[in-house]
Amino acid sequence: MKIYKKLFRGFGPLSFSRPPLLLLFVFTTCSFASAQTLPIIADHTYSDLSDIPDSWIEYVKKNIKIYYGHTSHGTQIPVGLERIETKLGSKYNVAIGWSLPNEEGALCIRDRSDTYDPDDFFPTVPDALAENPEINVVIYGWCGQTGDDNWQDLLDSYINDIKTLQRQYPNVTFVYMTGNAQETDCSGCNRYLFNSALRDSVKKNNQVLFDFADLDCWYNDETNSYISPSWCTCADSSVPLQHPHYDGDEAGHTTYESCENKGRAFWWMLARIAGWSDVVPVELISFEAFAINNAVLLKWQTASESNNFGFDVQRSNDGENFKKIGFIQGHNTTSNSQEYCFQDKTIKTGEKYFYCLKQIDFNGNISYSPIIKISIDQLHQFSLYQNYPNPFNPTTEIAYNLPEATHVQLVILNLEGKEVATIVDKEQTPGLKRVVWNSRNKNGNTLASGIYFVQLRCKGLCLTQKMVLTK
Repeated sequence: MKIYKKLFRGFGPLSFSRPPLLLLFVFTTCSFASAQTLPIIADHTYSDLSDIPDSWIEYVKKNIKIYYGHTSHGTQIPVGLERIETKLGSKYNVAIGWSLPNEEGALCIRDRSDTYDPDDFFPTVPDALAENPEINVVIYGWCGQTGDDNWQDLLDSYINDIKTLQRQYPNVTFVYMTGNAQETDCSGCNRYLFNSALRDSVKKNNQVLFDFADLDCWYNDETNSYISPSWCTCADSSVPLQHPHYDGDEAGHTTYESCENKGRAFWWMLARIAGWSDVVPVELISFEAFAINNAVLLKWQTASESNNFGFDVQRSNDGENFKKIGFIQGHNTTSNSQEYCFQDKTIKTGEKYFYCLKQIDFNGNISYSPIIKISIDQLHQFSLYQNYPNPFNPTTEIAYNLPEATHVQLVILNLEGKEVATIVDKEQTPGLKRVVWNSRNKNGNTLASGIYFVQLRCKGLCLTQKMVLTK
């Protein structure tokens, strides 16, 4: 019997989503600001365009119009958007001009690049909105001002200016933006303090933030920083700094790659503003299949659930044509881990089966889990399954199948073949057995990290699986 276990978070590889519900409505002037109930923060973790459904990219191009003020650093975003269009094609078309472009099938941005301070830009917003009432997103991008010693006064004025405009134009989304992270010494410290305080304000008030500084600092899952001098407010503290990989002057005082990163995060932010949610309704952390007692036992576990109605259990003989064979009720919304199981008793020895889960929420939206496969070579045999999780620390679950009653030994061996623990040593009845092993001994000490083996001994058989204990 072969067991294929798929481990993942969320319904990803085989999932699909319906066209956005917002497309069912006609907006004369599209408004997104009033629906904002959680903060939207675009940073280095949101730069994979493939995560955004095509339907939402098209929706953004059709319905969002932007008024963007900035100086030289802010040029990085338009340059990044244009380079993405050049590389990936018309799907990511942008039209950027001094006046608001009117280009069908493109993201249209009225770009004002001569505004050094917010005091120069924000007074122009009323006239811009009067001239182009279709504008529904307004953004100001910083240059070097946030490194000044009066950063707190600057931040207070910036937030108050936007709040005033938000009250005047409630149907417009005003996007906050952190300053860049290109300087060291005390100016770098001041910018860090400005950016940190702005992030806190955005989160507290459920606003939208384009985290320019965060995007500056991260490269290849590594953040860059420097130690602030002792004479600065951040004395001897680690302060984020633009990653040296982006040091250059290809556009906007940085590299083209950095510009493209910001362009991708910008698309993500706009899709979120428009209404797309990248929050998976169910976080599925395991999905397993076991052949046992003339049936296939399916077990799955969720880390959390949101609006989850339940799961259609689907089966296929070829991995392509699936049919529903059962339904398991979900737990609606919960942050606690939940475990589910389902028995498929309509199976035959020698057959191969494919299973997947169709997750359904209370709004009728659906997602699919990855497919798992199991071959039923012989139902009545002794089997030892791969432990889960693996690698693990300090506990892991071990499952094995007994087709008949017998004396069982389940032991743990180190790389030298020495027994370091005996988990089971007794007579057991037939069936699927599951046991949790804790690698800590009675004194609370954990075995050294490394490779170990779990061994099932019964009826003259010796079945073994490799395990990895991490620190």
